[in-house]
Amino acid sequence: MSRKLSALALAASLLAGSVLASPITYSINRSVGAGSVTGTITTDGTFGSLAIANITAWSLLFSSAGLPGGNLTSVTGDFINVLGSGLSATSLALDYDFGVADDGGFALGTLTAGGGVWCMAAGPSTPCASSSETLPIEGLWAFDSIGAPINAEQTHPDGVQTLGTALLAVPEPGSAALVLAALMGAGLARRRFSSRR
Repeated sequence: MSRKLSALALAASLLAGSVLASPITYSINRSVGAGSVTGTITTDGTFGSLAIANITAWSLLFSSAGLPGGNLTSVTGDFINVLGSGLSATSLALDYDFGVADDGGFALGTLTAGGGVWCMAAGPSTPCASSSETLPIEGLWAFDSIGAPINAEQTHPDGVQTLGTALLAVPEPGSAALVLAALMGAGLARRRFSSRR
């Protein structure tokens, strides 16, 4: 019996490591000063700290009295920047930690005339922060007809902030493996019980 349980545990741990992540789309509805960012961000399904390669698509609408509203999507020429470990994902939420001490940041948008950028930074080495900015910072920036930046909105959040929530809750690979292990264990116990009869 212990040999079967050991095999079952080994199978569950192998399954947990081999489950491929599925893309997850997060719904964004965030206030930035008097402005807002709404839309979606899609990741490759990675949980934990995210990098540029983990963001696969986005479609965002920025609005503010000081920022011409624009629909920014992930097409060639769009801008994405992820520095440090502040951006993270779970099966339920996309978060940014404004309290990390690794000089990180996260920005999405279009860096051309008429475009805009949604940017957040914990440190001064990111595109949306300069030595004169109070950190941490979250802001909306627009670009005028000649491509010069216009700071439309900014705020100074603290700690971990939820940027968006998953449109569909996705079980983490380890959870799926535990459910499978439990079902296999129940089946094994039932088989053993029926063989005794």
